[in-house]
Amino acid sequence: SFTVETKGGLVAIDLHIDKHGDASAATVEMGEATFAPAALPCSLKVKELIERPIRVGDEKLIFTGVSVGNPHCVVFREKGHPWTRQELLDLGPDLENHKIFPKRTNVQLAVPTGPHALYILIWERGAGETQASGSSSCAAASAAVRLGLVSSPVTVKAPGGTLHIDVDEDYSLTMKGPVADVFQGRFTSSFLRSVS
Repeated sequence: SFTVETKGGLVAIDLHIDKHGDASAATVEMGEATFAPAALPCSLKVKELIERPIRVGDEKLIFTGVSVGNPHCVVFREKGHPWTRQELLDLGPDLENHKIFPKRTNVQLAVPTGPHALYILIWERGAGETQASGSSSCAAASAAVRLGLVSSPVTVKAPGGTLHIDVDEDYSLTMKGPVADVFQGRFTSSFLRSVS
């Protein structure tokens, strides 16, 4: 176990070690989800951003706004009607930059796929289409649980992989997913002295 300091505070991370002694998965305490407009921020004058209408071009959508330390606009479609990549490319930029989100927002187009499962497409604020995102998975899972579309724990699948999200009654979030070595390096002693 170790902690990482983030803008949202200290985050606890537990590594899961496989039979070969390698880290195979990590569990991360992601904090609490909130649906309060001020947390995103969102300019709508409502108590919570639950199933609110939003117009994008000629389309009228229903979104749920959630902050998990960063802002998210989650738009659900009913089971059996998945979103397409083209819909993400068409809707993502307009939702990200919608006037009700003065600091812009991340976007998830989500569809329940089972009683404990979602599939999401992700438009990341400032980056565009994204294959996977821990905060997006947490936002979509917490919104889906809040709306009664799924029950916790929630398996969230995105084009880039699958994460498992536990949503507690107070909307505290715990995320578990696979890990893999992608880089190894060594700090020089002069660098270590400069940061100590």
